[in-house]
Amino acid sequence: DESDVRKLRLQVQQLKNIIKKLTGQDQGGAESSPSTGGCGSAKKSTRKFDATLFKKRHVLLQIAYFGWDYHGFAVQEIAGKTIESELFKALLRTRLIESRETSNYHRCGRTDKGVSALRQAVSIDLRTQLMEGAGVFDYEGCRAQERVKTTSEEIDYCKILNSNLPDHIQVVAWAPCAKLDFSARFDCHSRTYKYFFPLSNMNLDHINEAGSFLIGSHDYRNFCKLDVGNGVVNYIRRIDQVKAQFSDNDPSEGRSGGYRMCVLTVVGKAFLWHQIRCIVAVLFRVGEGLEKPTVIQELLDIDKNPSRPQYSMASEVPLNLFDCQYDGSLWTDHQVKASMLKAALDEIESCVSSEDCFKTFQTRCLVPNSNTKSYIPLMNMLKCNSLEEKIHHNEAKKQRLQVRIAEMKILLLGFCLLVLQPWRVATKPKTATILIVMDGLRHDYVTPEDTPHLNKMIDSGVFLPKIIPEFPSLKYPNIASLLTGMYTENHNVLNSESVFSVELNRTIFRNETQFWSKTKSIGTIWDAFRATEPSAKIATMGLPEIKNIWDEHPQSQVKPVNETSNNSEQSQINLTETHIRKKAPFRVSMDELNNQTALQKALKDLFNTDEKLFGTMFFNEPGQTAQAMGPDGAKKAIKTVDSIVGEILSYIQTQELSEVTNVIVCSTPGYTDVAVKDIISVKGLSQKKMKIFGESPIYHVSSVEASNNALGLYWDYQKVQADGGFKVYVTEAIPDKWHYKLSPDVVENSFMLVAKTGIGFAEDLMPRIEHLRAKYKRTNHGSFENEIYGSSGYDPSFGHMQTAFVATGPAFKSGLRIIPLNQSHAVSMVDLFPLLCHVLEIDPVPHRNGSLGHLMYVLAHPPSKGFKQTIDKFVKYVNEPQHLPLTVACLIALTVFAISKMCVLAARRRHRRLLAQQGFRYSQVRNNRRLVGNPEDDLDGYFDAEEDEEEGRSDKQELLRNSEDKLTNPKNPAQA
Repeated sequence: DESDVRKLRLQVQQLKNIIKKLTGQDQGGAESSPSTGGCGSAKKSTRKFDATLFKKRHVLLQIAYFGWDYHGFAVQEIAGKTIESELFKALLRTRLIESRETSNYHRCGRTDKGVSALRQAVSIDLRTQLMEGAGVFDYEGCRAQERVKTTSEEIDYCKILNSNLPDHIQVVAWAPCAKLDFSARFDCHSRTYKYFFPLSNMNLDHINEAGSFLIGSHDYRNFCKLDVGNGVVNYIRRIDQVKAQFSDNDPSEGRSGGYRMCVLTVVGKAFLWHQIRCIVAVLFRVGEGLEKPTVIQELLDIDKNPSRPQYSMASEVPLNLFDCQYDGSLWTDHQVKASMLKAALDEIESCVSSEDCFKTFQTRCLVPNSNTKSYIPLMNMLKCNSLEEKIHHNEAKKQRLQVRIAEMKILLLGFCLLVLQPWRVATKPKTATILIVMDGLRHDYVTPEDTPHLNKMIDSGVFLPKIIPEFPSLKYPNIASLLTGMYTENHNVLNSESVFSVELNRTIFRNETQFWSKTKSIGTIWDAFRATEPSAKIATMGLPEIKNIWDEHPQSQVKPVNETSNNSEQSQINLTETHIRKKAPFRVSMDELNNQTALQKALKDLFNTDEKLFGTMFFNEPGQTAQAMGPDGAKKAIKTVDSIVGEILSYIQTQELSEVTNVIVCSTPGYTDVAVKDIISVKGLSQKKMKIFGESPIYHVSSVEASNNALGLYWDYQKVQADGGFKVYVTEAIPDKWHYKLSPDVVENSFMLVAKTGIGFAEDLMPRIEHLRAKYKRTNHGSFENEIYGSSGYDPSFGHMQTAFVATGPAFKSGLRIIPLNQSHAVSMVDLFPLLCHVLEIDPVPHRNGSLGHLMYVLAHPPSKGFKQTIDKFVKYVNEPQHLPLTVACLIALTVFAISKMCVLAARRRHRRLLAQQGFRYSQVRNNRRLVGNPEDDLDGYFDAEEDEEEGRSDKQELLRNSEDKLTNPKNPAQA
């Protein structure tokens, strides 16, 4: 028909139009303008995603999963697919996170292989479309303000993740976390596990009775698998509930058969490895009547049963992490498939026969290796290794591993020395000694809570609680004693701020060269080290006065190490090095040390040498805070300096410098409480005119009038010293043990006032207190009279003046902790100077007041004596380059002498052998003459005379044969 033909033509024309349209897009796709949107057959280019255009949100995800086909929840390096690996694949695919390392990820718990969960929880930082809200925050590099399109609707996290997750894993809910430090693991109050099992021939009452013994805090090492390899040695946990009951709305309830579903619920805050499955295995034995409920009590008695019986754990398939409880968690999007687990359990139930003959099998199939012909009671089973045995075995295993690692290191080191030596570039010091000098670190400040890093040093080193300062117990006099090993009267630094110079007849201050002139002329530990090690690197930090103490710190010779660094970096760390010698005095403030980047840069520059290194760091804390807030208010400062010590130790360990680095922490004198009401004015105690020198609590007082007035002034203070809180000394009466009165700057015709502990002198102490009150904003804190401040300078025998000493490294013993009452030898500040000499491997400096004998017991290798010292000096002398020609000549002479001696010995030995080959000796000829008279007697005498001569035995036999021949066949008839 024409109508049919017309219809076909129309259809053909429509198809042609479609082909033309499509063909035009293909051909003109490249020519089409952006407005036409021509695409053609070319592959659509993917648009680059910029995550910095979005803020992040800290959320809590609730996850449900069947773990039967997975190797547990947590990501594992060796095992196959896990729940967590699938979750992170989805998170990365949807670009909700950039990487796991930057996502602030925490899991509530890690379930084992085959274990499922209904409400597992994880906390994580996800990409968000919102600009503000609960848990929304900015981060470094965020450019969310530049995003063109903004919305008030949040990303549907559940929908977008579930579309990229396997069917067995689903995100069922999420909630925002207002606290950015919220952790799914540490903020979880309790975890609920449920274990599903058929009733069979179980007695639930017996199970609940046994479970009641598990409730509370116990040591559950017999109900778990010991994880000593990962450092778990504490097996005390708390269980809040153990209850077995029938499943809710169980369709089999009321059925006469033996198949009824039950559930065991266990609630606790935290659990051990395989703890739930071990508990279920034991409770099943109790429910079947194989064990009494009291077996739980026996297994919890660790003293009686330290080792776990070798029973099999229950199956992991019915175990479910049912819930994780948090405070006020309001889930914003809940898409739980309510019938998920129920349908699965019903499906299992429909596949299992309910005949009575399977009553026992239904339960025992959940515990491997339990279908034995004869039952063995739990307490009669073979025992696993106890925790102590496990620890011992693990330590032995670690030691064997360390030996193998050491062998591999030796082989690798040998390869490097033999093959790579010509191309080796040394960037690490041969030996390093880091001296950290704090201010006011009393021994009672060193506690595990406040100073964990110092306590870590003590575990691997030594700790002395009582370092007695030099008098006066002030900061800078003791720094001078530490650097020189001399008493105060010898180095002449009498105060911390200023000293009256008798020679100059004026007061000189700490920043002046004359203040340190005597210290400089004596010579410091830096000078001694430089004299022994000219090429070594010497670095100092935190002591601005070094330019007045050490000659090798001229400002004109100092240049920046990193000349290409920008101004901001150079202002943070002023690390400098001289043109000629390898040393680096540098200064870093406490605020800059708290900056981890600045500290890491300083340490990197400090250890960047291939020579020996001696670094000295001076900290003003915790003493500076103790002065302002009182000794009990310096806890924050103590933690600050301890954290800095921790960073230094961490850097040394990270760079593998522990075997060549000694770290020594000591302190200038401590501080004690001084109340404002206990501060007295010295000038107010006498009406006579006077001059006062020094600083609280030690004043030198002299009269400005005639000498008789000076005597009267002395008696004025002598009368009130008992009630005035101080003691008066004329120069000759100053105790010799203070090593103070022989100083040339102790003013003649003056007397000294020494305040009692807790008393201060107002003339210089009150201005300092006013400054500290304003700086630390203590003006409105309570009554001014009762405010407590810190003060030092008192009698060195007072306990609060004495400070702690901590050291670790190859030069010191390990784990030597001396408690205050057991420190038998009094160690003074000057004794640390010879200790530094020993650690730095330099010869003891003569004519110093310190003694190494008080510290010999802290050294791993005490200084050698006699022959060994001579050998060490000889080796050191031979290794010096300037002695190379003499060394070669001596070696040649020794070699020639040894060869000559060997030749002489060889010639003498050859001569002896030639003599031994002769057939006669004079003694033999003489004895032959005696044989004529009585041969037998002479033979006996001969043998008696020559019996002890080893070389003559062969000669005797020869002589005997000759004598017999002469007697039997005589040539002379007369003899016959």
